[in-house]
Amino acid sequence: LFIFRNLQEYESEINNTQAPAWLLAAIRKFNQANHLREGNSAFVSLCDRNSDYINRVIKTCYQQTLTDLVNDIRINYAANQLILTNMPIKSIAHACGFSSLAAFYKQFNIRHKQTPLEYRRLHQAIVWFLPWIKHQHPFYYSISELSNTYPILDKRRQQQLSFNSLLLH
Repeated sequence: LFIFRNLQEYESEINNTQAPAWLLAAIRKFNQANHLREGNSAFVSLCDRNSDYINRVIKTCYQQTLTDLVNDIRINYAANQLILTNMPIKSIAHACGFSSLAAFYKQFNIRHKQTPLEYRRLHQAIVWFLPWIKHQHPFYYSISELSNTYPILDKRRQQQLSFNSLLLH
């Protein structure tokens, strides 16, 4: 459920603008590993328009540059890979088109306020741990109740969670 919510939130961010259909189509097509590795040039070729024009439209619709949009898409893809796979972080960074691991860490930290490893540990713990909790205790728990019962949700992870409670049914 968390993964689908994460994907839906990102999809709604992309679609909540007055972006032209060609730009939305290019964003959806670009979200594949082979395009991500090529970067801005691949995005421009998917749009089939002049790069200056694309940059102006992106600025108008998303208040960011083409490079920022491409990095957002790359980091979103990486975040999903961190949750869904056990691929090494270096491999995920390379698959997303980052030639430098340091650049990947910097971009990831800017967008998620934590390192990729911290993000993976937090979100994989939630994804894999919640079905077990649901099976064992099908009740409503607050984060503090869960952390007292299950040490995997420690104080640091409580602070990182963007929600105050979990509803398990």
